[in-house]
Amino acid sequence: MTARCDPATTSAVYAVGADAYDDAWSPVILPPALAVVRRLDLAEASCVLDIGAGTGALTPAIRAAAPHATIISIDPAWEMLRVARERRKATPALADAAALAVAAERVDAVLLAYVLFMLAEPGQGLREAVRVLRPGGCVGTVTWGLEEPPLAAKTWDATLEEFGVPALPVHSNHAGLDTAEGVETLLTDADLVPREIWYEAIDYTFAPDDFWRLRTHHGVNGVRLARLDHTRRAHLLAELRVRLSALEPMDYRFGGTLVCSVSTKTDGGQ
Repeated sequence: MTARCDPATTSAVYAVGADAYDDAWSPVILPPALAVVRRLDLAEASCVLDIGAGTGALTPAIRAAAPHATIISIDPAWEMLRVARERRKATPALADAAALAVAAERVDAVLLAYVLFMLAEPGQGLREAVRVLRPGGCVGTVTWGLEEPPLAAKTWDATLEEFGVPALPVHSNHAGLDTAEGVETLLTDADLVPREIWYEAIDYTFAPDDFWRLRTHHGVNGVRLARLDHTRRAHLLAELRVRLSALEPMDYRFGGTLVCSVSTKTDGGQ
């Protein structure tokens, strides 16, 4: 069976550039996740798990929504959790979403924002959420429905291909997670009862400097560039500077659609 995505690539992508991610990418994807937090009804929660918390961008919103709760920020990348701890005073836990070191039925809510599509088995991630949830607890998810890369990204990718920079194995897979119907099926298969599934849109224009920093320091592009020798990398970056400098501000406009959900564990959920 072919794996949905490559775990080694996922680890490499998030092992470096966490500060750039937090400054330049987190603001792009934060609003849909905030909408999920608002719908989770956390006022009386005593324990909330933010799985795949990354740099902890959602921590302030979760604290505000769940003022009495212990909030645990779980992520498999320590570099991301470092930023979460330093910038948001998060309580970090290094762990995999598919194998949580948490006893059964101990938490009131689990958030899986931008996580499921990076798991080898998204269903296992949801089953772990169900396992640790108390009956009546809730799960919030965010997955990609559609991405519309800016011209700047297309120019960047074409330039790397032209220079023969080796591609990386796929580290995420949106199949089955990119429609409300697909997400509903996944939730119900995990013995969750969907309360609401909806779409959120993203329309964001990068500042050119933020785009450059993100692409050179973090993610697939950061990893690809880091594997080049110094001379080749310098030549490529110089060419990228020239090509990107010819673009207009709107050529940095990124669009996307997210599938968001909130569901509940019933008394019969395991």
